[in-house]
Amino acid sequence: METTGGRTRTEVVSGDQFTERLVKYIPAEVIGAYLSLENLLDLKGVVGKSKLVATAGTGTEAVSPLAGPVAPGDLMALYGPKFPMAVFLLGVICTPIYIWQQGRAQNSPWATHAVVATLAFVVWAYAMGSSFFLQNFGNLTSLYNPQVAAAGLVAFSLVSGAVKPGEQAG
Repeated sequence: METTGGRTRTEVVSGDQFTERLVKYIPAEVIGAYLSLENLLDLKGVVGKSKLVATAGTGTEAVSPLAGPVAPGDLMALYGPKFPMAVFLLGVICTPIYIWQQGRAQNSPWATHAVVATLAFVVWAYAMGSSFFLQNFGNLTSLYNPQVAAAGLVAFSLVSGAVKPGEQAG
């Protein structure tokens, strides 16, 4: 309520609208940090280097560029495909922690926000073709498919904005 010149004005503030919720659910800071680490550490290059080279029947043996002596400080040669997985899991773990830090002081529904934001991080990481989804997993050559990534991002965006959290104590 606000009083101005003898008049009282009441503002009715309803919950966030669809687009406001959608923007809040996308953990832009965590996605930005994840992309920075992906590029800084050249994780897509690591995934490419860790795949075995050469084909059967040519008389050459499969060779991994990561085999052999390891230069001091060459984390990629030491950890190979485990490094993209670790960086991806770091993003998954840090997203709800970041949302909790932001929301607990404001008595906001941070738990719902944290769940949706963590799912948003996974969807966005997949849609960007992160190194975690480009590597081989046993018999699977890669989990990444650009058509599925695009469709998943659109579907998630349409559905996540419809999630309306209730009030929650911090």
